[in-house]
Amino acid sequence: MSIKYVLQKNNLVEEPQQYAASMRIAGSVGLNELADRIVEQGTTVRRPDVLAVLENALMAADSMLLDGFRVQFGGLVDLYPKIKGSFEGPTDTYDPSRHQVDVGAMPGKRVRDNFREHAAVEKTETIKPQPSLIEVSQLPAPAAEVTESLEEDVIPIVAGSICTLNGYRLRFNPAAEDEGIYFVARIGGAVIKVATVQKNMPGQLVFLMPTIATGGLYYLEVRTRYTAEGELRIGRYGNMFTKQA
Repeated sequence: MSIKYVLQKNNLVEEPQQYAASMRIAGSVGLNELADRIVEQGTTVRRPDVLAVLENALMAADSMLLDGFRVQFGGLVDLYPKIKGSFEGPTDTYDPSRHQVDVGAMPGKRVRDNFREHAAVEKTETIKPQPSLIEVSQLPAPAAEVTESLEEDVIPIVAGSICTLNGYRLRFNPAAEDEGIYFVARIGGAVIKVATVQKNMPGQLVFLMPTIATGGLYYLEVRTRYTAEGELRIGRYGNMFTKQA
């Protein structure tokens, strides 16, 4: 599958005809999608075991970083500990009010070489605007023990909660039947439309969590048009949602 890109004027240089490529990201994936792809590629290992190994690999990487190691993750990415902030002379020491420990990252040689050799790109005229879903919160919030029991990219649903979704280009036409806020089942594609919306603004939507079946995984989508007769644009949140028993 080709990776889409567009050309945009490069304002960092003086030449008026200099343009730079901007890649159009197809979406975001997490451990669940990676496990699905591994199974699709063919393996004798069951999907739950694949997920467990991926999670254990992340935990091991976390542990090695905390021990001060540079983690070369199989040629995929290099991770390394670092400290942000300036020190006032050679006798100065780490101060949490002025400094911050952090993790740096660089793409690994294997993934870079493979991408450069095999990636196919396709030029498109423009990147069409679409809803950008940045942050979701619930009131009341999910219990900490419930959140910790789930995979990192899965958010527990609190029945009857008030949800706040922050982002960009979120506002939709409530009179249009195919616009609004939707929960879409990962398996089967069943769609649940949010019925009660308290706030409908470009940067924020506030709505009542709809009734959702226990156990399934759901994507959160916002569907809208930017002109009366325009194309329906769909934005999807990066994490999935589930309702626990």
